[in-house]
Amino acid sequence: MKKYDKILLLSLIPFFIFTIFYFNFNSDKKYLTIINNEGEKNYSLFENKIVDVKGDLGNLKVEINNGKARLIESNCKEKLCIKRGWISIIGEYSVCLPNKVFIIINGRSEIDGISE
Repeated sequence: MKKYDKILLLSLIPFFIFTIFYFNFNSDKKYLTIINNEGEKNYSLFENKIVDVKGDLGNLKVEINNGKARLIESNCKEKLCIKRGWISIIGEYSVCLPNKVFIIINGRSEIDGISE
């Protein structure tokens, strides 16, 4: 690793730390989006519940608990979507390809002057 590579790496570390803390402290703005063939639905991450989702091969179950979510039941063969485990950070996702179901953590941000 060359000198400038180290400088670049060290200058990016504070940015990543800030990003992680910023999104975690603004967790009240996070929500779960579930996308399937029927469309897109949003759920609060702070209402503990189990959601039934219709997939191409049958129904799946998504668990929402304490600001995080995961797929807990699917009838796909490999069960990779279940093995993925919990997602909790904005931008994290889990997908069941055989069922064509996609879940992602999204975050709401305030409207700024440009988007008004």
